[in-house]
Amino acid sequence: MKRILTTISLILCLLTQIHCQLDSIHVEEFYIHDGSLSGITSGSITYRVYANLSNSSSEVSKVYGNSANPLTINSSAGFYNSSLASQDGKGVNSTFIPIQSAILFDTYY
Repeated sequence: MKRILTTISLILCLLTQIHCQLDSIHVEEFYIHDGSLSGITSGSITYRVYANLSNSSSEVSKVYGNSANPLTINSSAGFYNSSLASQDGKGVNSTFIPIQSAILFDTYY
């Protein structure tokens, strides 16, 4: 968790120098999994990460890296990706959610 927050903080700090004014980063523990969802290990924790910007009309439209400054997001426990979800969060068919509610916890959802 500490490594994830450090990486995200660094990325967002780099963004503030270029595109927006970052006030803070807020991380909240969203859900501790109990093993009832297929594919998600009991005890896994889902976090939500928020970028608090100084101007209410500002938005973070992308976070990226390049060959000189690669983007790396790591986790000691790995990330959950449903086979029914997409790699960018745009291709999730909402009709699958009642069938496999674990899609809601997909890394890209």
